Amino acid sequence: MQNLIILLVIVNIVWLAGVSFVVFRLQRTIASAFQTDADTNIVSVVGEIRKTIAAMGKQHEQLDAAAGKLKESADNHLQRIGFVRFNPFSETGGDQSFSVSLLNNHGTGVVLTGLHGRDRARMYAKPIVNRKSSTALAKEEVQAIEKAFKNI
Repeated sequence: MQNLIILLVIVNIVWLAGVSFVVFRLQRTIASAFQTDADTNIVSVVGEIRKTIAAMGKQHEQLDAAAGKLKESADNHLQRIGFVRFNPFSETGGDQSFSVSLLNNHGTGVVLTGLHGRDRARMYAKPIVNRKSSTALAKEEVQAIEKAFKNI
């Protein structure tokens, strides 16, 4: 019986030494990972990390809001452009006339049409709202609007 107790004590000492070795290595690994000073403990380091993460979360929310405002603003800038060249008069050669649509993402903007004739050139501008105009549009102007929204 006495031998059994001695054996159990020896096993416990070996087990305790092994656990102590593992804990020591773990402490060294943590200390090197967090690069802590002798007077800094892991709890304060983790606390600082949590504060930094919270601050980054607030910054992320602010950046998200700013990006949303930029997207709304960008939708109102002219970014849809369609261009069509054509020949409206049979007596002149070549496609010297044109229609160009300058629209935002909502389909609002202007269509400019330049008609080139033998003795004169004329320019027309028509307002566009939601891809439609209050004045009649020529087929080339409609094509220019359609081209502006092709490949959306």
